[in-house]
Amino acid sequence: MTLLDIARKKGVTIQKVSEEIKQLTGVDIGWDPTQIISNEIVQRLLPTNIKRENKPHRTIENTEIRNNKEGDKHNAISQETNQKSTYIINSDDSDLVAIVKETIAKGLVVTEMNTHDRIILDCSNNKGFKVKKGFIVGLELIEVYEDEVDSYNIKYAFSTVNEWQQYKIKQASESHSTLRGHITTRKEYRGYLINVFGILATLNDENQRMKEHLKNRTWLNVRITKAYYNDNTWQVEVEDVKSSKDKFQNKKDKTESSLQSEYDQLVIDSVVDVVIEQINEKSIFVKYKNLRGLIFGSDMFWAYVKFNNHVSEGDTIQVKVVEKNVDDNGRFNVRFSHKECLPNPWEEIIFEEFQMVEGPVIRVDDRGALIKIGEGIEGFLHIKDMSKMEYEALKQWEPSCGNVNVFIKAVNTAQKSISLTTSEDSYEIENKWISIIQNYEVNKVYRAKVIMHDETFLWVQLEEGIEASIHKNELSWSRTQGNNLDSYQMNDDVTILIKNIDSNKRVIKASIRALLPNPWETASISLKTGDICNVEVIEKKDNFLIVETLDSFHLIGSIKMSEISWSPLKPEDEPQVRWKMPAKIMIFHPNRQILKLSVRNIEEDPWNSLYPGAEVYGKIQSNTNSALITVKLDNELLAKTPETELISYIGKRLPFKIISSNRASQEIIVSHNCFVFDKRTEEIIKSFFNN
Repeated sequence: MTLLDIARKKGVTIQKVSEEIKQLTGVDIGWDPTQIISNEIVQRLLPTNIKRENKPHRTIENTEIRNNKEGDKHNAISQETNQKSTYIINSDDSDLVAIVKETIAKGLVVTEMNTHDRIILDCSNNKGFKVKKGFIVGLELIEVYEDEVDSYNIKYAFSTVNEWQQYKIKQASESHSTLRGHITTRKEYRGYLINVFGILATLNDENQRMKEHLKNRTWLNVRITKAYYNDNTWQVEVEDVKSSKDKFQNKKDKTESSLQSEYDQLVIDSVVDVVIEQINEKSIFVKYKNLRGLIFGSDMFWAYVKFNNHVSEGDTIQVKVVEKNVDDNGRFNVRFSHKECLPNPWEEIIFEEFQMVEGPVIRVDDRGALIKIGEGIEGFLHIKDMSKMEYEALKQWEPSCGNVNVFIKAVNTAQKSISLTTSEDSYEIENKWISIIQNYEVNKVYRAKVIMHDETFLWVQLEEGIEASIHKNELSWSRTQGNNLDSYQMNDDVTILIKNIDSNKRVIKASIRALLPNPWETASISLKTGDICNVEVIEKKDNFLIVETLDSFHLIGSIKMSEISWSPLKPEDEPQVRWKMPAKIMIFHPNRQILKLSVRNIEEDPWNSLYPGAEVYGKIQSNTNSALITVKLDNELLAKTPETELISYIGKRLPFKIISSNRASQEIIVSHNCFVFDKRTEEIIKSFFNN
C-alpha cells in the first residue's frame, strides 16, 4: 500500500502519515505519495474497521451542538429560517453526502461525511466539478477489490446549503422518493413540523397515526406532497408513508366492500342501465354504479355495425346481465348484452323486399354507401345499384341534408346483411338492363351528354338512368393534348364509341379516342427503328418513364431508366415529368402500339473504347477513400486511380491510360503515371531510330 493510500484511508494528510511512521520506526521516509509501505507498518497505522454507514440521524457538518431539550448530539449547520433555527440533516438514505474541509494538494481535498469519517478525494478524476472548502458534495462509491482502498466519484457539488436543499427537494418531489425526517415541534392548531434536509416541513395529522401525539425527535418515513420557494423560504408539505399506505388500504377495503354489494345485486337475465366508458373496435367497457363490465361486439347489436355510428362514450344504455363471476385474483367480471334489449330483426321480419326505408348516410367509399335504416341496423347500397349522379350526391351528403330514401333489395339472415337499391322494384332494375342490351351495342357510335367528371373518368348519360364512363386516356391519342377532363362541361354533347357492356357489374365503358384518326397507322409510314425524335416525359414510374413524341403523331412510348445514361444516375439527375429530350427509337410495332426508346444510344457506347492500354482524358475529382482518387472521364464515366499524389491536381484535366474496366461492376481503373511512362518510352525509341 502506498503512502497516499494510507492517507486516504485515515482521512489525513501525507505529511501527518509520514510523521506517524517516523514516530513508529524512527525513520524519516519523506512525502513521496507513491512510496510503498510495508504491511507490518500498515497494520499498525490503520484502524481495523472504518464505518461507512450513512445513518440518517447524523447531520452533514462537523460542528457539535447539543440540543438541551432532547440531550442528543448532532453535527449540524445552523440555518436561520423565518420560523426558528434548525439543523441541516441528510434525509436521503440513498445519498452519501460530505463537506469539503480543506485542500491538501492540487486536486486533493479532505471531506468529512456525516458518519465523521474523513475521505481524501482526488478531484482530478472528477473534471466536471470544481470544489472548494465548505462545498457540499454527493459521493458515489466506486467498486474496488477487497484489498484496495475505497475510491469515490462526485455526483454533485454545491457551494451553499440553500443550493443543496433546492436540489434535494426537487429531486425528491419528482421521484416521489421516501425520506427520513424527525419531528421538531407539534403545531398548536394541527400537525407537526418535520426536519427534512434542514427545512421545516408541515405534516398534517388527518389520520389516526398522527393523532397518537408523537414525541419530538421521533423519526418518520415521509414523502413530499407539495414544495415551493417563496420569499427566500421553503414551503414544504409532507405525508407520512405508513399513514398514506393505511389510508389507501382503508379506501381499497371500502371500495371492495361496495363492489361486492353491487355485484351481489346483479342477477342473471336482469335488465339494468349502464354508462359507456370506452369504445374499442370489438368490445365496449361499461360501468354499473362503481362496477365495470364488458359488452362484446357480438352482444351489442343484431347486425354487424360500427359502434361509433350508433353510440358514444358517456351514453347510458339498457343492457341485460348475461354472465358474472369472480376470478382467482378477486376481480369481479360481469358480461352484459345490449342487443337482448332490442327487437331481433332476423327473427321478426321487419323489412320486406323493395320496401322503402330512410336514414342517414354513415359512410361512402369506392364500393358504395352505408346507410343506417334502424336502431343498430345498417344497409349497404352498392355502387352498381345506383347511378353515378346518385353516388356523387351521396358523397356530398351532410346531416343537414336529411335522411336518404332507398329500397330494400335483399335481406340475408344468415350473414345478417341488408342490400339496398335506389330502384323501386326488381322489374325496374332488370328492365333497364334488358333495355340497355337491346338498344346499345359494343363498337357502335352514340350521342351522349356530359354529366360530370372526377380525376380519372368522364361520365356521360346516354338516356335517363343509363350512364357510361370514359377513362381520361380514352379521350385522345395524346396525353398532352385533348385529354384534359376540365375542358368538358356539364351537358356538353359528345360522340362516343361503346367499348364494353358488363351487365353483371352493370357498367358501360366508352371511348372518344377510338373515333379519332389512329396516329399509329400514319406513323408506321414515317417512323422506323433507329430514328431519333424529341419526346416529353408525361409520367414517371419506378423503373421507367412514360413519354410522348413531340411531333404530329403524339405517340405514347416508354424509356427504361437504365437507357437514360451509360453511367449510373444520381436521383437528382433522373428526368422528371415535363422534361423534354431527344431519344432513339429501339423497338417500334405500330400495329401493337408499342414504342420503346433510348436516350443513351444516341451516342456510341463509351465502354467500347475502354480497353486496357487505351488513352483517355479526365478531371481529378476527389478522394473516395484513403487509397483511391475519383476521375471524371471526358465521356462522363467515373474512374478511379490509386495515385494519391494527384490529389493536388483537383479540377485539372490530365491524360490517363486504362488499366482495367468492368461494365458489370461499373469499375474503371486508370493511371496517369503509366501514360507518362509510356510516352517517355515512346520518345526514347523514336529518338533511337532517328539517330
